[in-house]
Amino acid sequence: MFALGAALFLALIVKDTVGLPLEQYLRVVVQIGVGVYAALWLVRSWSDVRLSRYLLFFLYLAVLSATAAVSGQPVWVLLQVFSLACVFIFFIAFAEYFDDPGEARRLIFAVVGGAFAAACLAGIILYVLDPARTIDTTVDPWRYKGAFNKPGCVAAAAGLLLLFAVFERWHPLLRLGAGLVAAANLLLSGSRSSMLAAAAAILVTLLIYSPRRLLLAGAAVGAALAFVYVDAAVDLSLPPSVQKAMRLESVHTLSGRTDMWALGLEVLAGSPVLGYGFTVGSDAFSGMRYQIIDQFGTSSNMVKQGGLLDSGYMQSLMDSGILGITVYGVIILVSLFSAVRQPDRYVGAPILACLLFLAIANVGESLIFAGATPHSVFYWYLAILSARLLRSSPSPAVVASLPAAPAASRS
Repeated sequence: MFALGAALFLALIVKDTVGLPLEQYLRVVVQIGVGVYAALWLVRSWSDVRLSRYLLFFLYLAVLSATAAVSGQPVWVLLQVFSLACVFIFFIAFAEYFDDPGEARRLIFAVVGGAFAAACLAGIILYVLDPARTIDTTVDPWRYKGAFNKPGCVAAAAGLLLLFAVFERWHPLLRLGAGLVAAANLLLSGSRSSMLAAAAAILVTLLIYSPRRLLLAGAAVGAALAFVYVDAAVDLSLPPSVQKAMRLESVHTLSGRTDMWALGLEVLAGSPVLGYGFTVGSDAFSGMRYQIIDQFGTSSNMVKQGGLLDSGYMQSLMDSGILGITVYGVIILVSLFSAVRQPDRYVGAPILACLLFLAIANVGESLIFAGATPHSVFYWYLAILSARLLRSSPSPAVVASLPAAPAASRS
């Protein structure tokens, strides 16, 4: 079972880095294979599996399936739902298969972290040897994509790798190396969403799990107040190169995202309850191509990627309407809640940090989506693992209230 889980993640990472002929079909074949195997295992182990833990995920699949009824591409929608269902079924079986899901988590984090580290290191080496191959010239301004096929992918991988380096119990040298490689890729990507999400995930996780949480909270508040004071008292002027890299002129519209979202909300009125179909929410913009080009330009994802809105939450709303975004949001909140309640910080802290990172970065990038990218599939694994751990471990408060075990008799 562990080998299949590792193969699933590695296949997705290879798809987004090396690139293979008919890669989407290969991805579907791998997902169907692990899904069928997991389904057979669940049938054989029916009496030992508590599927009630995962009702939210089955409800989400039901809502996504219902969107096919209002979509102009019902067959495609159902195929995408089936692909995601295979991922869900496999991770449910994976979580139930191990008596200690925390140990299985460490193994998966090691595999995913190793693959991300190799991809990020390859991106740095390639950037030094042949910079042109690591730059995405289809966007304005040009963005670093490293060894991945999109800038957003390298930012997500680097952000997760940085959290592994901070919270996983790896060898100190491995943590240092992984952290440096991750930070370099994250900075080169220029992804403000991922940088902010990584910083917030580290700070919040430390505040919850660190024994020095009050000291950390005071330091964070003090640093924030000091920055506000200095910014107000001194007319700070950053060098032009730094301003260009940070794209400060586009902060107020989040690089045009707010305008895209406003347009999305306008067209959502045509199908508010179930949206326009899972993964095909862009159908809402059919017939609006020239308007979109005039408003956002030809380099916008609204044009290049068929109406992609650069926000997982907005994309979910367009794909599955109010009903879908509600279940989607509840899954994200419940996953965070269950991670916070883990009494073992070595289990809970890495899970919480990664969930926070993906949930926050998902505001400015479509990270939590279908079963097509490693970071999206990794999120669904963490969410399902959190559902498994929530009902198998006592909360920290319960653990603290338990009486101490009596000392063993020496007689």
